[in-house]
Amino acid sequence: MGLFSFLKRDTADAAAPKKSAKSGAKASAADDVQLLRIRARRRLIGAAVLVAAGVVGFPLIFETQPRPIPVDLPIDI
Repeated sequence: MGLFSFLKRDTADAAAPKKSAKSGAKASAADDVQLLRIRARRRLIGAAVLVAAGVVGFPLIFETQPRPIPVDLPIDI
């Protein structure tokens, strides 16, 4: 179940014409394989996005050294 799955219309059932029992089994299996490939591709893209966010975000969050302060700051009293 995807995060934005509520935005999609369920037109696969309504748009698909009814087929005979023999060709229906083959078409159903092919549709299932295609659906599994689409889901796997989405999971792979999601995992890649999370890894990229981790590679960028973790060093920013867990930085151990403080940022250097310039020494030549003018002090006005």
